[in-house]
Amino acid sequence: MNNSISELMKQAKLMQDNMQNLQKEVASKKVKGVAGAGAVEVIMNGHYQTLRVKLDESLKSEDLNTIADLFAAANNDATRKIELLLRQKLQGVASSIELPEEFKESGSGEE
Repeated sequence: MNNSISELMKQAKLMQDNMQNLQKEVASKKVKGVAGAGAVEVIMNGHYQTLRVKLDESLKSEDLNTIADLFAAANNDATRKIELLLRQKLQGVASSIELPEEFKESGSGEE
């Protein structure tokens, strides 16, 4: 059992290192959120910071509420893309962890 706990601690450290690398990797990524058939584009980084907003000339004739709604939709689109990227990366980290046999569920439902 001591060996199993030692192995588990090694796996935990590996996962912690992988998570730190993942956070750095995602933070360096940029995604584009779009709304209004491309009339509004938002560039966002992995820290959920909006870096750039692009508004199409056609929006000049729109009222401010419409533009604000389109901006919110583009921002939400970019946020979803960052979350999807993070979720995909997390699945990779989680699948790399191998628990010692003593810590795995037996699946029989017995304790």
